Amino acid sequence: MSFPGEDTGYVSGEAGAILKTTDGGSSWTGREPPGVGELSAVCFVTAQTGYVAGSSGTIMKTMNGGTGIPGITADEEKLRIYPVPTAGMITLIIPDHYALNNTELFLTDMQGRIYRKVLLVSRTITLDLEGLSQGIYLLRISGSSGIITAKVIRR
Repeated sequence: MSFPGEDTGYVSGEAGAILKTTDGGSSWTGREPPGVGELSAVCFVTAQTGYVAGSSGTIMKTMNGGTGIPGITADEEKLRIYPVPTAGMITLIIPDHYALNNTELFLTDMQGRIYRKVLLVSRTITLDLEGLSQGIYLLRISGSSGIITAKVIRR
């Protein structure tokens, strides 16, 4: 649940439901973007800009107070990440078809500063985000099978 203003608030839940109130929670209106799945967190950083995160790496952003919420979804066949958002630790699962030889993982902020660099030797990786500020970070996995990118929210 996130209240960017005194009376305006948002909550997310099952089946992609995003509910909004403009009267301090007395009444709620909702929408369910198609194909989103379960949503687990909502965070508004300003009255107009907010993020919703959920299963299978789903991250959605609005810059107009929730009027339109386009989705950015990590390709489940390429990479699975959980929990999103995270308070500290995340787990990544790299699919079997992706070769691990000479494969590196980079965690960067939105300006491209590298915070973590890991040589991958396993398909399941636990990454500690403790000590990082709240915000959105990019994961980039680069190897002989190509490049995979995904967003992670640190709360």
